Amino acid sequence: MAEQGYAAAQYVLGWMYFTGQGVPIDYSVAYMWFIISSTKGYTPANEGKDYILKRMTQERIAEAHKMSREWLEQREKRG
Repeated sequence: MAEQGYAAAQYVLGWMYFTGQGVPIDYSVAYMWFIISSTKGYTPANEGKDYILKRMTQERIAEAHKMSREWLEQREKRG
């Protein structure tokens, strides 16, 4: 559902990557999903971003922003 653009599912996927529930812990991927979810106006994603941001390096933050831009660009191309 996250891949189909559902903001709530994207938010949940972010928490899964943050906590390692069923996937490896990856703060960059978690932050990426929070960014994507928040672009759709899903308010809890902003709280997730704030929470995880304190635990990330500047490099990982930059990586997450790059991944989210690429993901959103791919979605736009698919229509």
